Amino acid sequence: MDAAPLAGVVFLLVIFMLLHSSLVFTPGVRISLGDTADMMPNAARAKRLRIDRRERFSYDDKTLTEKEFIDQVRADHGKARAPESLIVQADPAVENRVLERVRDVARELSIQVEMPGIRVELPELAGLSGTSRPTLVVAVNLNGQIFFENQIILEKDLKKRLAAAARQAKGPLALALYADKAVEYDLILRLSQLARAAGIAEIILAARPPILPLLTNRPPF
Repeated sequence: MDAAPLAGVVFLLVIFMLLHSSLVFTPGVRISLGDTADMMPNAARAKRLRIDRRERFSYDDKTLTEKEFIDQVRADHGKARAPESLIVQADPAVENRVLERVRDVARELSIQVEMPGIRVELPELAGLSGTSRPTLVVAVNLNGQIFFENQIILEKDLKKRLAAAARQAKGPLALALYADKAVEYDLILRLSQLARAAGIAEIILAARPPILPLLTNRPPF
């Protein structure tokens, strides 16, 4: 029997085994992935709340008053059916005091609140001086969400961005902090300390001038 054809077949089998198998383990940590259905309850426990300009609450396929909404959320919490997070979408005409009450009730019941957008109601104060330094702007809405360059950002990432801007600037920078008047004071202090640690030379707490009353007895032009 001629051994040459047999040897050729053996070599072909060796080549096929080398091309279709790996002799080296891929480095890394082995992780057994669970079923994606395990992550669904969190998404299912997020509910959406809409508030129109007449302060009517649309929640859980119902139209409610503010009191009825609060009563239902409390009842759901007592039955362990309250949402884990609440996405609040409010008409621009809705006053901040309404959103503050929703936020306070949600915090009391350990419900996370998300308010898309950057609605900020500044405190009213007159006679404030400005700054001649180049200015960076950071905004904080009443839910404590921080925005920089029109994007939501975490405190630790904000410090890196501010430090990078301070290094690239040709001179000292100022930070204008546009914080909603309902923002807690400790968050303002943390952001002020964060800005100084990043190399910001001056911090300005933004405010809006008071609205003057309309003059009804003003003579015509």
